[in-house]
Amino acid sequence: LATKYGEKVPYPQTLQDVNWPNKTVDYECQLGEGWIPMEELSFDKLPYDTTNDVLLSGSTSDGNLCAIYNDVEAKLSGDSFENFETKCPSKRCLLTSNRNVELIQACCAWDIYFDMGDDDTVIDVNITSTFLTMEEG
Repeated sequence: LATKYGEKVPYPQTLQDVNWPNKTVDYECQLGEGWIPMEELSFDKLPYDTTNDVLLSGSTSDGNLCAIYNDVEAKLSGDSFENFETKCPSKRCLLTSNRNVELIQACCAWDIYFDMGDDDTVIDVNITSTFLTMEEG
């Protein structure tokens, strides 16, 4: 709306200003979670630096920091171990707003299809659509 009226849209200046993904809507920590050292990620471009994508995607062997730290934490805590690839269908993580001075939390991104729903008021409209999950894409 601001751009419609010629106003500049303010970009976040600090991590506190970022609109983070929503818990249980965008991600689920019970499906995979890692506390990642902030120095291993880039925050040069806010609100989100795309150089982090490769660091938060794939398996432990692909270098996914969320997967690596999820698996390390599970082993160290003595919890029954189920690795990241088994728990997180998307094999992708989103950064959350939870952090301290050194670490930031990343959790498994939901990987579900969205239903476009029906509109009974529209007749004879055929729109082809394709949905891909993150894993498929």
